[in-house]
Amino acid sequence: MLCCSSPHRKPRDQDESKPLLAGTWDFKWRRGTNIRVAFQGSSDIDTLDQARARVVDAFYKWNVTDVKGGFLSFSLVDEPLPPAFSAGVARSAQSPGGGRERAYDVLISVDPLPLWLPHSRQREGTQVIFPRSELGTYARRVRWGVPTAFLGCPDNRRDWFASPEGRFTVLHEVGHMLGIPHLHQNPYLLAPADGWKQEEEIWQTIQQRQRLDEAAIEALRKQEFVTAEITARWPTKVFSDWITTAMRVDELDSVMVKPIIKCLFAGHDCRADCDYERRDFERLQEPTALDNRHLELMYPQPAAATAPAAA
Repeated sequence: MLCCSSPHRKPRDQDESKPLLAGTWDFKWRRGTNIRVAFQGSSDIDTLDQARARVVDAFYKWNVTDVKGGFLSFSLVDEPLPPAFSAGVARSAQSPGGGRERAYDVLISVDPLPLWLPHSRQREGTQVIFPRSELGTYARRVRWGVPTAFLGCPDNRRDWFASPEGRFTVLHEVGHMLGIPHLHQNPYLLAPADGWKQEEEIWQTIQQRQRLDEAAIEALRKQEFVTAEITARWPTKVFSDWITTAMRVDELDSVMVKPIIKCLFAGHDCRADCDYERRDFERLQEPTALDNRHLELMYPQPAAATAPAAA
C-alpha cells in the first residue's frame, strides 16, 4: 500500500488574516510536547478499537509513550469524533482559563478508503486514495474536524489492522506524525543502482499493484503523486536533519520506505503479487536502526548541564 506525506503539498485552509507560511518547513514538535490523538469514523467499534490499539503500539515502538517527560509523549482523546467533512466543524474545548484550545493535535480517520476531503476557497476537493498523514506539526494547519491522517484500508478488509501490511502502514504513518519524511527522498542519497523506471512504467506498476481504476490514477496524476511522493528529492538547505552517509536509495532498510518503492527501480520485475514485498511487510514491524538514527537527528538529546567548577 502506498501513502502520502509530502512537504510539496501546500498547507490547507490557513488563517487568511496571517501571511501564507510559504517555505516553512518547521514541522518538528517541540521537545516535551504531548501529542493529543483523536479518532474519527467507523461505526464498527471493533475496527475503532483495533485502530486505537495499533496506533498506541506504534507510538511505543517509536519510543514515544503516554508518560510525559520524554522527548515526546502522546495521549488519546477518549471519544471518537463524528465526521465533519462537508462543514469542517471546529472541534475545540474550553481550557480552565476560559480560552479556547484545540481538542486534539492529530485527528486519525479509520474509515475505508478512498475518501473525499472537502473543497475550500483555496482548492478543490481532494480524493484520498492511500493511507497518509501530515508531517508532524503540519497537522495543526488542517481545518478542525478534517482528518490529518488516514489509516483506513482501501479494500475495507476486516483484518486490516491485524495484518502485517496494516501494522506496517500504521507504524509508517505514525512516523510521519512525528515529522519523519520518506527516507527515499533524502537529497543526500545516491541514485538507485539502475535508476528509477520510466515514469509511465511507474504509473503502470502502481495501477497494477494497487488495483486502481482509471479514475483513481487520474486523481493521482493531478496530485503529481509520482514526483511529489516517490522520485523527487527534498531541498537540502531548509531541512538539515538528513542522514548524510553515502548510501544508495535501494540500500535503505527503513519503515519509512514502503516496500513497493523497491519495485519501481529499473530492472526490478515486479508482478501483481510480489513475494518480496510481502516478506518486507512481515519483516518491518518496528523501526530499524536507520529509522532510530534519523529520529535522533531530528530530536537530539539535550546537552548535559556542566557542573560549576569548585572554588
